[in-house]
Amino acid sequence: ALSSGVLAQDDPCMALGGRLNQQSGECNLQTGVTVDIDYPVLDDEPAFVVQAIGDFVQALQSGFIQNYNDQPSSDLVSFPWEMVVDYEAFQYSDTIQSYIFTVYEYTGGAHGNTAFRTFNFNLNEAREITLDDLLDDDGLETVAPIARQQLQDRLGEMLDADWLEEGTAPNPQNYQHFVLTPEAIVFYFPPYQVAPYAAGTQSVAVSLSD
Repeated sequence: ALSSGVLAQDDPCMALGGRLNQQSGECNLQTGVTVDIDYPVLDDEPAFVVQAIGDFVQALQSGFIQNYNDQPSSDLVSFPWEMVVDYEAFQYSDTIQSYIFTVYEYTGGAHGNTAFRTFNFNLNEAREITLDDLLDDDGLETVAPIARQQLQDRLGEMLDADWLEEGTAPNPQNYQHFVLTPEAIVFYFPPYQVAPYAAGTQSVAVSLSD
């Protein structure tokens, strides 16, 4: 409860985004959480694909809401939390299907954060394709300079040479987000990996011939 005699410009309730009840002296605060997840209808896909994506979506949603519920109420009073998820599907062949999910979360602060989760399914073998299936150490050594050059050409004033060098180094962790198309392996980089946040997310397509 706050004193109703506090001047508006010094009102801690207003500073938190609340409304002061002048009669009771109580600070009324309102917050919330929004979850908006777009995911594919998989009626014609094998059960292991449905299971993998379903488990991912469920864990994403429940984890975000649980994280919200675990926060002290004093940390939630001035802004709503938000999660927005969308996806894109790619088909390398009749038996290899890829999905990328882009996950945006806002939990306070100056801006939200964006992350990726990719799936590459071998439908014949009923399993997920990993980076190790596609690239050994020599393969990563081939991919890294191609990715670095594409990003260097694109980033312009946002280019930070050290940031780019570290984010595109031939380390499997740097290339964990990828999808397969008939022409290329497309790698995705979240904010802060290869450039400042203001540069946004980045992707590079490394042709299969390369």
